[in-house]
Amino acid sequence: AGIRSALVLTGGAPGFAAAGGDVVRGAPRWDLERQVRLAAGTLVLTGLAAGRFVSPRLRVLAGAVGAGLSFSAATNICAMGKALARMPWNRTAAEHTAETAIGRIPAAK
Repeated sequence: AGIRSALVLTGGAPGFAAAGGDVVRGAPRWDLERQVRLAAGTLVLTGLAAGRFVSPRLRVLAGAVGAGLSFSAATNICAMGKALARMPWNRTAAEHTAETAIGRIPAAK
């Protein structure tokens, strides 16, 4: 791969961290599936509440989300998941590449 100072880590990344290695971790975030459930549930509740208090026609929002979830289950294609995956909080940090991580390996003991 062109990296002459690469090492094989016994125990993988968890073993490296346990040995005192500097491990770069991203901010903890929800799984994408959990984000989809939250968004879908919020849209359904909003559609039902708006249908009750604003206009009965707004209940279509709840039906559309239900139809979208059924389509997603049948085809294994989730448009809401694809949209949420593009949100800024779901992007990985581009600056954490293999080349930048090499300089963080502690000296052998």
